[in-house]
Amino acid sequence: MRRLRARQRQLSQVVTPRAERSLVTACRRAEDIERHRGIHDKDTINAWVKAAAAYRKADRYDEMLRLYEEKIEVARRMLGADHPEVALLAGTAAEDAWDLGYVQPAARFHTVYYAAAKSHADSEGALLGAYGAASLRHGMGAFHLAAFDPYEAEPVLREGLHILDSDGIGTRTAERAKAGLRPQLEYGLGVALWQRGDTPSASKQFYRAYEDALLGTGPERYTHMYLTCAVFAGKRWRDYLGRT
Repeated sequence: MRRLRARQRQLSQVVTPRAERSLVTACRRAEDIERHRGIHDKDTINAWVKAAAAYRKADRYDEMLRLYEEKIEVARRMLGADHPEVALLAGTAAEDAWDLGYVQPAARFHTVYYAAAKSHADSEGALLGAYGAASLRHGMGAFHLAAFDPYEAEPVLREGLHILDSDGIGTRTAERAKAGLRPQLEYGLGVALWQRGDTPSASKQFYRAYEDALLGTGPERYTHMYLTCAVFAGKRWRDYLGRT
């Protein structure tokens, strides 16, 4: 019987085009691992990530996205929405979809990742403290903005700024780290306001990001970008023309 099963597995390789044999092998291996170890095992999650990578390598992007959606739904149902393996699978799916230009699916996957990672990032024992929790909000806000959903992005980004101000999560965050993250949150909030059509408020927010960036440690090109956005969003040319 073992030999028969082995021959059955080999048969799919024989009749499958050579270019797709690695894909068939990856999917079959993931199925075998899930059958023996269950969806909760980290090896199972990694096997399905490799299967999705095989779909991507074969340029079968829609099937890759469907595979991610199916396995994420199964993992959430079996393990719970805040399980670390759900976060791992959804985060990888969001990165792959984003790299391929699938913005809306990437935002959906990242929303699942955000929900799974949030409870851990906000816990008292969180390793990265307020910085980690605020950084998680920044990432979620960026995906909402990429999907042109400012009404979802704005409260998430404001929450990130509030977390930095209160600094009440886990170990206390170093001021240097907060100084680097704050202007990014301010800038994201400005983009959300601009997408909503509130350009005066957006300009003020961009300028606030610019002022915070001057005190931080980020690249100088970001400081220039914040100031440029403040100028163009608010159209207050004379207020800025005298600045270097």
